[in-house]
Amino acid sequence: MNESKIIGNHLLSEECRKKFAVGEFSPRWKLLNSRRLTAGPYASTPEDGFNGMFFLSIFGAKVKAMASDGGGWRHVSVSIDKCSQPPSWAIMCAVKDLFFEPEDCVIQFHPPKSDYVNNHTGCLHLWQPIGVPIPMPPKEFV
Repeated sequence: MNESKIIGNHLLSEECRKKFAVGEFSPRWKLLNSRRLTAGPYASTPEDGFNGMFFLSIFGAKVKAMASDGGGWRHVSVSIDKCSQPPSWAIMCAVKDLFFEPEDCVIQFHPPKSDYVNNHTGCLHLWQPIGVPIPMPPKEFV
């Protein structure tokens, strides 16, 4: 029987933690783990799985991505280092491809004004509810 461990707000089996630790999930996780911040206040290790701060080079831009999977959501905050402009659509697509599976539906929210929070004008977010399918319009509408 596999032992499970709670890391942050998520539960990973011992087998799953070992795979993250050695980067066995996919080539993209090998890349992400090599770009993970491992020192300082936002440090994490591969045992933290999806959770951590990652520094990526995408289309010549130095991209910061902070990922988490607590509270029933997978979430990635994306910004360009030392830039107040938000990331381009192409950069957001590249980040989606790194952190999520190809067939995963991931969304960006435009909340009601009364719920709007903007702590960083140059930061955009990718969201995916865990275990809940996202309704999609018909394919031909997208």
